[in-house]
Amino acid sequence: MRYTLFIFLFCTFQLKAQQLDFFHFFSIPEFQAYDVKQTSDGGYLVAGGIHNINGGDFILVKTDSLGNELFTYSNDRFNGMDGSNAIYSLEIAHNNIYLAGSIQPLFGLPSIIYIVKLDSLFNKVWEIEDSALGSFSVPTKLKLSMDGNLIITGSASSDTTDKVYASKIDTNGHFIWKNYFRVNRSATGRDILDVGINEFITVGAFLTLNGSLIDTSASFILSFDTVGNINWYHDYPDTSNIKGISSLVLDNLSNIYAGEYFANSVKLQNPQPSILKFDTLGTLLWRKQIRIGLSDYVGVQTDSSGNIFTGYGLMEVKKLNSLGDSLWTYHYGNVDYQPSSTLLDNQTRMVLVGNNQSQAGHPYISYLMRISDTTLTGINELPDHKEIIVSPNPSNGIFTLLPSLLNNSIDYIEVYSVNGEKLYMKKAENNFIFFVNLSYLKGGIYILKIKLNNRTTPLINRIIIIKS
Repeated sequence: MRYTLFIFLFCTFQLKAQQLDFFHFFSIPEFQAYDVKQTSDGGYLVAGGIHNINGGDFILVKTDSLGNELFTYSNDRFNGMDGSNAIYSLEIAHNNIYLAGSIQPLFGLPSIIYIVKLDSLFNKVWEIEDSALGSFSVPTKLKLSMDGNLIITGSASSDTTDKVYASKIDTNGHFIWKNYFRVNRSATGRDILDVGINEFITVGAFLTLNGSLIDTSASFILSFDTVGNINWYHDYPDTSNIKGISSLVLDNLSNIYAGEYFANSVKLQNPQPSILKFDTLGTLLWRKQIRIGLSDYVGVQTDSSGNIFTGYGLMEVKKLNSLGDSLWTYHYGNVDYQPSSTLLDNQTRMVLVGNNQSQAGHPYISYLMRISDTTLTGINELPDHKEIIVSPNPSNGIFTLLPSLLNNSIDYIEVYSVNGEKLYMKKAENNFIFFVNLSYLKGGIYILKIKLNNRTTPLINRIIIIKS
């Protein structure tokens, strides 16, 4: 009876306006996920690559609307005997898939920018290569331009410097223009926008070196025309941290927002990943800190109301208004699964892909997750627990439990109705991952009691079962 009362008290917590829909770990060994887009059926397409002792190859993973893997596509371009290859960015337009990545024919040889077009059945329509300045070249972002063509940014290396790379190609794979910008000694473009009237904006990072040590790192934003003339340029140096701008978005009022990251540095001093807002001339209007600590990537998206969504390290998503004031922060887990790309899908749900490597030399763990910013009418929410991942939730009754901390394991679970009636009990078979099938239950809200090996008291979570 005391436990039933405990459940009732937890069920009376006020509903939060956001929830984790699913957190899916990819089953592909050594897969690193770099970009995500939503497909016309409501599912997602994730691009990346695999890397092992035999080389690497491009990978696309198609999922359903709950993040479950449906199939995997690889072009197997070099039959696994190539160097380190991956797709870093993808775009879906006009029932075609456009991919930008880099290929390294053999280890030690220069990398080449590689762009490929696939039709809706994943048949290759065309592919092009660009050796750029003749040395190591990487495209980091491919986007659709306002006239329906494609724009790309990244970096291209010569023997003496890394330049910001920018190009535009048509949908038949022909270069319309190509530009290089020297932004100090070592620079990379991380994202690009077509803002109209012959103007393009790219953002990224550059480094200056003092011997073998980093002397200065800077975020930069640069506006240019199609013939390479710079309209305006701004940078924001930092002598304490490695930093840069990783993402860029233009809202429906022509406001420019960017995500500024802070990564590992021997000079680490209170890094502050931030969201930046610029006017149309690149003047910084405000910078809003979103976290104290490291973050290798900060993604930024906007909705039709001008709100800003950002995803960054330690599995956090934040929503801000157009003034940069925080509306909410959603934190899920203490393992630092750094995102590599974010997406605001067609139902204004924040979607993230990313990777984690527990230590150098170990395989990467790649994931796809989605957070909804919606209110479930009539449902009282239980507090989320950082120690456990329930995926997907909501579900059709079939879901997976996974401890988010490496030293955790599951002893047993119990499921109760909201009235305290015990409906299900299962002891652990595999202590690290726990599969549950409650598809026979009616649709509704249930209480999940989870006993972890390193906790004396069970965790209490809410699960939602949806019946069509």
